[in-house]
Amino acid sequence: MLHAFKFQGVSEMGETLAEPVVCGLSMYQFLPYPPESIFLVPLPLRPKRLRERGFNQAELLAEAIGRKTGIRLDTKILERTANRPPQTSIKRKEEREKNVEGVFRARAPLDSRTIYILVDDVATTGATLNDAARALRAGGAHKIWAITAAR
Repeated sequence: MLHAFKFQGVSEMGETLAEPVVCGLSMYQFLPYPPESIFLVPLPLRPKRLRERGFNQAELLAEAIGRKTGIRLDTKILERTANRPPQTSIKRKEEREKNVEGVFRARAPLDSRTIYILVDDVATTGATLNDAARALRAGGAHKIWAITAAR
C-alpha cells in the first residue's frame, strides 16, 4: 500500500493509511489540550520530488488524519532548506542521519505550549523525523510527537 501511495501515484491511499494511525492516536490522551493547541505538521518534500510525484504523501496522510480527528494541519511551520539524496537510496543508519542533518527549519517562533505532531508516511531509522523535531525545538516547540503509517 505504501509503495502504491508513494511511488505509483495512488494518492487516495492516504485515507486508507490514515485509519490505523488514527486508531493509534486514539490511545493517547489529548483531553488536557484544547484542539487549537495541537497541529499536524507533515514533513515537506524536496521541490523536485514534489514536482515529480505531484503530491506530498506526508501532507495527504496528515490531511486525512486531520479530517478524521479534527486536529488542524499546518504546512507552513516546517520548511526544507536543503536538497539531499532520497533516504531510500542510503542503507546505513549513520549515513541517513548525516544526509538529513540540518535539512529542516521552523519558519516562525513556535508556541511552547502547543503540541506539534510530525507526520510522515514511513520511518526507517527515524533520522528524518529526528531532524524535523530538532528544527521545531530550535523554533521554540517543547511538545513534539511523530506519527507514521509504517516503520
